[in-house]
Amino acid sequence: MIDQETLFKIIERRFENTSDFQQAMNDILGVEESNIRRRLNGSTQLRYSELQKLIKKFSISRHELFRDPDQDVSFKYIRLDYPSVENYLRYIQGLTDMLESAAAIPESKIYFVADDIPIFHYMRFPELTAFKLYSYAYDMKVVNTSFEVYLDSFREQGLLPIFRRINDAYDRIQSVEVWDDHVLDMLLFSIGGKHDLNCFERSETVAMLLGQLKELLYGFRTLAESGEKDPGVKFEFFKNESLNRLPYMMLSDGSGSSLTLKLQIINSMSTGQPEFVEEGAKWFDATVNKSLALSMGAERQRNLYFQGLHDRVAAVELHTAV
Repeated sequence: MIDQETLFKIIERRFENTSDFQQAMNDILGVEESNIRRRLNGSTQLRYSELQKLIKKFSISRHELFRDPDQDVSFKYIRLDYPSVENYLRYIQGLTDMLESAAAIPESKIYFVADDIPIFHYMRFPELTAFKLYSYAYDMKVVNTSFEVYLDSFREQGLLPIFRRINDAYDRIQSVEVWDDHVLDMLLFSIGGKHDLNCFERSETVAMLLGQLKELLYGFRTLAESGEKDPGVKFEFFKNESLNRLPYMMLSDGSGSSLTLKLQIINSMSTGQPEFVEEGAKWFDATVNKSLALSMGAERQRNLYFQGLHDRVAAVELHTAV
């Protein structure tokens, strides 16, 4: 674990000047100024309760507290144990808190390399989101009900307010996203595959999911064309000319960065270890350099790209209508 002086240096970097930093320490620790100085220089050891306050207040990560060897990387991972929804609630609430914290900082930025539509764009479509969860649970052999039965249970969880918070926070964070030509493949394969396995009680359910997907694509295309989320919040969109084989997201909030690697259909693991995040930034730059910019300009190429996506949806509509 890092020493006490290093901890305070990490916290001080979150402030514009030393006086604001010292005043914050006085307010948080609630001790006299002379005692603050002794804690800052390490002559008086922090109490455990004081350390807890500082870690919580300034969101000090494990990677800042414990210096891992260069060859070791530690990740945060929440196992999604179905059919229990508790871990998913922890996962989605953690994502919400992270995005809302980032949205409060104007310098924050999201960098996303996607092999599937990023989670943020699903938040206005709870049934489509539920299907992704259902598909994962079904493939992992932990649910064996129809999607409609699963959807009824999903609706009872009261997730819509959380989804709205994620959507609102995402709209306040500038971002760059890189998709490829196959970004719909996993979702469309799941919808078509579950149809063939008789996982849907009604054909109208499949039509609803595909209808929501088309609405999602329309909204995303509008976003890409405008190049802006909320007023003044920049959005950039690129199409990778090759496959996005390693999907991941980086989030920078001005004082620190994290990198999240996507695993299966919905789950992921994240790290804030600086060396690994820096490597991820290099990956992202390399991906953008070989990608085509489709936001704002490039009307012809953008039209061809989205037409290709709609053709893929239409093929599944035709298949599932039989």
